[in-house]
Amino acid sequence: MVNSTHDPKRTPPSSPQQWLVDRMYAEYRTDPESVDQSWRDYFASREVPPAPTN
Repeated sequence: MVNSTHDPKRTPPSSPQQWLVDRMYAEYRTDPESVDQSWRDYFASREVPPAPTN
């Protein structure tokens, strides 16, 4: 059965190199300029905006 709510932009990648992506994401969170622009775009597209506070 296919999951119709699957969103590839929100589903984390799964691969043998996942540790590398995790490491780059940690570096991105500390200093976005430390990773290539293509990775900054990728990580930015996956971030969930903070919930509004009222």
